[in-house]
Amino acid sequence: MEGTPPFMGPYEHDYHDQHLHGVLPPLTTAPPLLAALITECLFRAPQGRPAAGNVLARLGQIPTAPLSGGLAALAQANQGAVARQAEADRRASAHATEADRRKALLDAATTSFSFIADAVLTTLTTAAPSAEVRKGNQGGWTVRINDAQLTLSGPRETAPEVWSTTSTPAPFDVIASATLSLKVPANYHGYEGRSHSLWYADAQTKNQYQWFETAFMDTPLRATSRTMEPFAFDPHHESRAAVSPGMMMHQVAWPFTPLVIGDLDEFISRWADWLAQAATGRLAHPSRMPERDPQGSWRR
Repeated sequence: MEGTPPFMGPYEHDYHDQHLHGVLPPLTTAPPLLAALITECLFRAPQGRPAAGNVLARLGQIPTAPLSGGLAALAQANQGAVARQAEADRRASAHATEADRRKALLDAATTSFSFIADAVLTTLTTAAPSAEVRKGNQGGWTVRINDAQLTLSGPRETAPEVWSTTSTPAPFDVIASATLSLKVPANYHGYEGRSHSLWYADAQTKNQYQWFETAFMDTPLRATSRTMEPFAFDPHHESRAAVSPGMMMHQVAWPFTPLVIGDLDEFISRWADWLAQAATGRLAHPSRMPERDPQGSWRR
């Protein structure tokens, strides 16, 4: 009728995204009553589409001659109302689709987290079988040796509106987060250990989600003293500012490092070494911050 397809692609994934979230172009050559009916039949929510009997009845009522005067104006107004409803329906469908997408990603994050948590705990307790172990929520745990306590929290879902907003978008998406912290009794400088963030995010490649390890620090221009350094951040406005361009109050102190199931040797060995230092009273404040250059380890 219009002479062109509703969506232009050009690739398969483009068509898929356009059919899910795209705005149908208005029908300009069809009579208003027919255009309104076609638009209603294309509502994404099935419950919003007219029933088959309604379609047949309305098709039979569409005049063959163009409407004129007040009837033409009323038909145009009706077509506009249907178009607005179609846009509201598109937004609701997009919201539901996004919620389903995030739910599936959260399930994937929880499953992969359990493999990581179990691998770390098994390796640590094999090397230190006398360590005190307490299981936590959502697959988390605490390992205690002497006065050193290493705790892995369970994964927490990240609310998208907390991490990224229309006015302050984030450079990448975060689905869930956890915290790995090593705590010791405060030394004479007040230092009590360190904590790192674990984020399930597409931090390096768009739409490729996995767990990343990172950590944060205060900007050197800020005269502050923390008992834990570097420290973990949940995904929120402060950590979003740290990964955004510009000099902010907080900075990334550890590169975004992928946690690859089956290839966790460096990650586990490093934390085992820090735990051993903490258990023997040798854990000290990092000699420099950041300890490893984080630049370029996440997409901006």
